[in-house]
Amino acid sequence: MDTPKLIFYTNFKKDLEIFTNFNLRNFFGNELFNKFLRLYYPELVGKKDKEILKYFKENKKRLIDETEKAGKKLKKSWAQSGKDFFKQVEEITGFKWKYKIYKCHLSFSFICGGCYDAKRGNIVSVFPRIKHASALNTLFHELVHLHYWEILDKLKIKYPQKEKLTAKGKFWDLSEIAVNYPLQKLKIKGYKTEFHIYPQHKVLWKKIKKYWKLDFKNFILKSVEEIKKAPPKN
Repeated sequence: MDTPKLIFYTNFKKDLEIFTNFNLRNFFGNELFNKFLRLYYPELVGKKDKEILKYFKENKKRLIDETEKAGKKLKKSWAQSGKDFFKQVEEITGFKWKYKIYKCHLSFSFICGGCYDAKRGNIVSVFPRIKHASALNTLFHELVHLHYWEILDKLKIKYPQKEKLTAKGKFWDLSEIAVNYPLQKLKIKGYKTEFHIYPQHKVLWKKIKKYWKLDFKNFILKSVEEIKKAPPKN
């Protein structure tokens, strides 16, 4: 199959759905959520979620215009690296991408960085105005998340679908570690290699880091064996 293509777009309705359904305040915690608000929407600090949604609706045109303007830089960066990214991730993981077309929703509401649409399987959202991280790195990260779930399916690994949909559980924890595998091996101009282990995943990382030198397929298979042996998460 030819190298996949990535399409960028804005969608006001999707932004409202992301803010409402993802519940950023609860997911990241009120303190971190307010930290991001101070960076990008200081006028909304201290406001309730209903008030924030009202603000979004009242400023629809400006928000979309600002997002599209910021998105131009991300589009330019992607134009210089996208084909290499798709090709190198396939080579590093040993698995082809599932879809011919992937989409990047340029978001004004996901101020924490980026996320992916687990139901559709080929859509990610990125906040292009991001200052606390790189928009390009965030885009790579979210696309590799989709690829991770695609690979689990190809390996016929059974996992609770709700973990993919809710970003909670052992297999989701593994995904946050596993995305580092290809990201730290990418050799793309303008991209700074990444390796992040979040505090909540350090226990799992200690158990599976011994498999890090294996090829990606066997790293996943061995890691899945480990998480299946672990007691259920409360």
